[in-house]
Amino acid sequence: MGYQIYLSNQKGDASVRLPVLPAELPEVSYTSNTEDFLAVKGGHYTVIGKISQPSVSVEHMLPGKGKKLSFAVSKTKGSKVVSILKEATNKAEPIRYTVAKDEGGYYINRLFAVSSFSYHVDKKNDYIVGFELIGWKKYGGWKAENKKISITPTKATIKTGKTKTAKLKNVSAKAKIKWSSDKKSVATVSSKGVIAGRSKGKATISATYKKKTYKCEVSVK
Repeated sequence: MGYQIYLSNQKGDASVRLPVLPAELPEVSYTSNTEDFLAVKGGHYTVIGKISQPSVSVEHMLPGKGKKLSFAVSKTKGSKVVSILKEATNKAEPIRYTVAKDEGGYYINRLFAVSSFSYHVDKKNDYIVGFELIGWKKYGGWKAENKKISITPTKATIKTGKTKTAKLKNVSAKAKIKWSSDKKSVATVSSKGVIAGRSKGKATISATYKKKTYKCEVSVK
C-alpha cells in the first residue's frame, strides 16, 4: 500500500511532504475512534466514532530517537520543515502529522507537540533533520492555548507573613511564565506565582508570558 507523510502547522497554511521512513505501514485494526481534523477556514472539528478511521500505534510512524531525515533526494526543502518545527516549538503550538494513503483517505491525521528537534546542514548543503513528537493532549492541549489568557486574582489583600497564589488562566501547565514584583519590600513572588506579604503597603505583581504582561494589584495589611 502506498502512502505519503505530511507535516503542517496548526493553521494549516504551511504544509510539507516528508521523505517516507518505514518501508511498509504497520498493521492496524479498524475501531471507532476520535479524530481531530482541520476545517476549511482554519478551525477544527472532531469526528467521533467514525468506523473508517483506524486505531494505530503511532510510534511506528513517528520520527524518534536516532531517526534522521535527509532531504537530498526530496522535493521538499529541509529549511521549510525546520521553519515549521521552530514555529511550533517557539509558540508552544501543535503541528499536524498526516499519513495519506495513495488510494485515498488517511492513515493518521492528528495533532502532536514537538518534544524536541535538531538539524544541521552538511557539506553538500543537505538538511539533516531529526525530531520527536508526543500526543498534543499529553502536552497540554491546543484548546487551552487558544482561549483568552488572564491572571487571577487581579486584586488581592494579604496579611504580613502570609501568602496567596496567583495564576494565569488558559495556559499550558508547562508554560514558561516570568513572575516579578515592583516592590519586593512589600511583596515578593516566586517562580510558581506564590505571593508573600513582607510589609504593609501596595505592590504590583506581574506575570509575563509570550511577551504579554498580566498584573495583579496587591495590598499588604
